[in-house]
Amino acid sequence: MPPIVLLHAFPFDAALFAPQVKGLAALQILPPNLIGFGDQPAKRPVSMADQADHIIAALDKHGIEKAIIGGVSMGGYVSLALLNKHPNRVAGLILADTRADGDDATAKANRAKAIATVESGGVAAVVDLQLPRLLGESTRASAPEIVQTVREIAVRQSSSGVVAAIEMLRDRPDWTATLPGITVPTLILVGEEDVVTPPNLSHAMHAAIFGSSLVTIPQAGYLAIFEQPAALFAAVSTF
Repeated sequence: MPPIVLLHAFPFDAALFAPQVKGLAALQILPPNLIGFGDQPAKRPVSMADQADHIIAALDKHGIEKAIIGGVSMGGYVSLALLNKHPNRVAGLILADTRADGDDATAKANRAKAIATVESGGVAAVVDLQLPRLLGESTRASAPEIVQTVREIAVRQSSSGVVAAIEMLRDRPDWTATLPGITVPTLILVGEEDVVTPPNLSHAMHAAIFGSSLVTIPQAGYLAIFEQPAALFAAVSTF
């Protein structure tokens, strides 16, 4: 199997994939930080195309010609941007709890509110508002340690990086029309309790991408592959 690049969700960094890197130790896993997160300085403005080029630079640094590109939510958007801009570098796709369409007017208005929250109260303020939606009801009820870990990863991100990313998410392209043209092997994952990018969106992508595989992860939400890493291990092994 080619190396697997895992791209994190908003507003986290690559530490989100620590269980996956450990659990998939037999595979070559590369979990880079996106621009503005973890050890990567913020850039404003930053686009999905910029993030795609950033990942290509990481592949070049590691001498990787082709990789399976996988992403959660924001990471999924970057994966689609990378496929569209650098198709010859993609051996396959893993799209987890993500979507292909762009923001509508309501979503854009919510982005503006999120930016205002960060600017007035810091990253922790927006994280605490969003956290109940980022994890499945089952996880929040039974795994407080996961809730705490997720919060710790999110609140350590910089305000500048988070604001730039919100603007990037607001302005991202709509990739819906490109889905039928995807010919690389594609695995779509979604938590059955995801209320941010609910399962119907993953079903729509599955229907649009010929030959794709769809796996619904029970007792998990938006961060399904973090909440239930064993489900990811099984799905990737099969993939």
